Amino acid sequence: GIVIAFLFQDDAESYIREGITKSLAAYGGTESEEEAYTTALNLAQENLDCCGLTDYKDYSNSTLAVKWVAAGNSTHVPDSCCLKVELKCGENQGTKADSIHTNGCVTKLEDFVTGNLKLMGIVAIVFVVVEICNLVFAFWLYKRYK
Repeated sequence: GIVIAFLFQDDAESYIREGITKSLAAYGGTESEEEAYTTALNLAQENLDCCGLTDYKDYSNSTLAVKWVAAGNSTHVPDSCCLKVELKCGENQGTKADSIHTNGCVTKLEDFVTGNLKLMGIVAIVFVVVEICNLVFAFWLYKRYK
């Protein structure tokens, strides 16, 4: 699995961008798949300290933003975009960049994934070296006590 991840490491950005774009479009929807996208994006935004695909303005095209605009609240962002996440902290924050995360999630998620791929690769290499050493040692013991 790690070898495949290394081979497709360059495709990570397009997969991440596609996933976040789908999540933004479905954000705030009521269908089960839309709710799953909403939950995943909220978790990413809270844990990676980011908001939207490229920045917080990306929410102007989401399902939830359409509802916000219809209600006269076009400057809302999700609460998960707030520096300090609290209920309704994202209301009227689309113009106040001092209380929300302004950077998008693509770069942060990409860095997270590729950084962990490198770590997993190093762990895999160490594991293989240890296994080879064990194999050589076992062969040596077998020859010695045969």
